[in-house]
Amino acid sequence: MGNAMEDEEWLDEIQKSVDASLAKWRRETPDANKVMSAYATYGYVMEMFATFTEITKRNNQDYRARMEALNHRISELEQGGVKFCGVHQRALAYRKGSAVTSDGSLWIALRDASEGEQPGKAPEAWQLAAKGARQ
Repeated sequence: MGNAMEDEEWLDEIQKSVDASLAKWRRETPDANKVMSAYATYGYVMEMFATFTEITKRNNQDYRARMEALNHRISELEQGGVKFCGVHQRALAYRKGSAVTSDGSLWIALRDASEGEQPGKAPEAWQLAAKGARQ
């Protein structure tokens, strides 16, 4: 499931539900030493099943939400970073984080850059990372 503390809390919740159901059965059954009738047994089992189902649904929703958040974070991290794409080609589009060389300098795409947006000529799309030597 989750970490050890969450698992302990989950098991404690089930144990409390079992204890409460058993106490209720003892209060409502005239002679607790008698064997439970089939009806009482069925009711007890159904109450326990309902409690277990509710706890499981709650935990599954929590874990599902956590997994969605983690998957979203992983996607964002995978999209980040710098990827060297070689010499800039004006006929290509570049993704945010793409690194290209142009006129001897290294440029990083600040956002997705469309075809024709050239480093040095589209400052909203490209950031100079390393200036080349003058020739």
